[in-house]
Amino acid sequence: MTRMHFTRLAWELRQSNPRVEAIHDPASDTYFWRMRQWENDVTAIAAACAASNPRFNRDRFERACGLQVRPDGSFYRFSAASVR
Repeated sequence: MTRMHFTRLAWELRQSNPRVEAIHDPASDTYFWRMRQWENDVTAIAAACAASNPRFNRDRFERACGLQVRPDGSFYRFSAASVR
């Protein structure tokens, strides 16, 4: 796969991010589980991309998707302005 493919995948994953506006209560279980599933999808796709291309930059891909992993294994979200 090429950078163009990775860019498109990241864009699609960012668009599929469950947004707080679509769910009335961001503290609800529904929002939590949707976010958890989305985060798992992003990390699984990043792992598959890394296996297909040795030059794949996983951190950059996850930032482009809208998430990043903290050292303790949990996720924090990036704003669109911080992704380059």
